[in-house]
Amino acid sequence: MTGSALRVLVSRTDRIGDAVLTLPLCALLKTQLGAEVVALGRGYSRPVFEASPFVAQVLEWDSVDGHRGAERDLLVRSRADVVMHAFPRWAIARAALAARIPRRIGTSHRWYHWFTCNELEHYSRKRSTLHEAQLNVRLARRLLTDAVPSLDGLARLTTLRPRVPLPPDVEVLLDPSRLIVVLHPGSGGSGRQWPLNYWHDLAWGLDVSRVQLLVSGSAAERETLGPWVATLPSHVIDLMGRLDLAELIALLARVDGIVAAGTGPLHLAAALGRHALGLFPPTPPIHPGRWAPLGPLAEWLAAPQPCAAHGTSTNRHAQCECMQRISVEAVQSRLLAWERPQAR
Repeated sequence: MTGSALRVLVSRTDRIGDAVLTLPLCALLKTQLGAEVVALGRGYSRPVFEASPFVAQVLEWDSVDGHRGAERDLLVRSRADVVMHAFPRWAIARAALAARIPRRIGTSHRWYHWFTCNELEHYSRKRSTLHEAQLNVRLARRLLTDAVPSLDGLARLTTLRPRVPLPPDVEVLLDPSRLIVVLHPGSGGSGRQWPLNYWHDLAWGLDVSRVQLLVSGSAAERETLGPWVATLPSHVIDLMGRLDLAELIALLARVDGIVAAGTGPLHLAAALGRHALGLFPPTPPIHPGRWAPLGPLAEWLAAPQPCAAHGTSTNRHAQCECMQRISVEAVQSRLLAWERPQAR
């Protein structure tokens, strides 16, 4: 390594929310070490890393996945001095070794890290009581001054800035005289879902003169939830499938808040400084202790006890009784207590 800035490759190639909760690590690497942070992610999560002021470059694993030579060459082009496997993958660990990245850091709980990494951190995510953002930072223990920062400290570092404007046809729909709230009923496979009839009752129970409601979701969710959307009040604005991820970030920066399960848009809104109310089951590893949104206006609701489904169901994304125990009245009470952030 020369006198140039340390280049750290942070590998996180899973979902949108996971990428958001890796941003505090990127921020600490930049602010404490002056490092140039290179994020290795998937194509669809690229806008998350691009919206971070602490990420200098974004690389897409999708473009080379399954082609060994191309995988190695991509990591060579990263010019990284350090690679951190925040989301372990055998192919990426193998490529980092082949690319001869000098410092290769991974958890000892992946067998392949024992011969592809030269620095191992001995902790288990599955059995840990730490938040996901803290676990990401824990991987950089030998680089940073604080191995496990507080969640309040990490929340201040979870920062996003929209990179594209909101499409004009969506911009014109927003009513700044009312509290603008996004309802995101789908989970995208990231967590247990609040029942659709609860979302329905929440929408019908809010005063339209005070609250403007938008519904967000992917195009795939739009196909599944289309009949349900048709049962909502006519004043609810359906944006499902209309925005790409960069545009969704722009939208969430303009609204007052979101209600969602523990899924990507919840974490995006929290990082943008919006109200973000997450609805969670109480059972590890998908409980709020691990996946709560991080941000100045982030909050969550969960049932006090898990239901029987958590002990018997192998589908962690299914609906269950403990999600039904989060009442519509409790969500509505939290939502109506919101005040508008000073800037939209």
